[in-house]
Amino acid sequence: DIDVLGIQSYSSGAVRGGIKQTEEHWGKPFYMSEFNANGPWNMGKAPWGAELGEPVTKKVNDLKDCYAAIDASPLCLGSTVFVWGHYGAEGPAYFSLLLAPRPDD
Repeated sequence: DIDVLGIQSYSSGAVRGGIKQTEEHWGKPFYMSEFNANGPWNMGKAPWGAELGEPVTKKVNDLKDCYAAIDASPLCLGSTVFVWGHYGAEGPAYFSLLLAPRPDD
């Protein structure tokens, strides 16, 4: 038997959809074990091959919407936002949630 289910979703739409599906089909407590805004894999590439990133203001609004959806769920026990430390190869604002590659920059 499983007591608590952990789910992972990326983007506010996916978080909201994951919560809705989990509440409808699982119906028990769950934990949003990993979430974040849209990842760079959803952004595509520039004509010269550089990874495109999401504007920071959009990312902030997306994360606020994720938190609102998580907070509104009566079955969600909590959440963990995805943070990958200092990773700058594909947009440090996504992987580290920091606006600079290192906190001291």
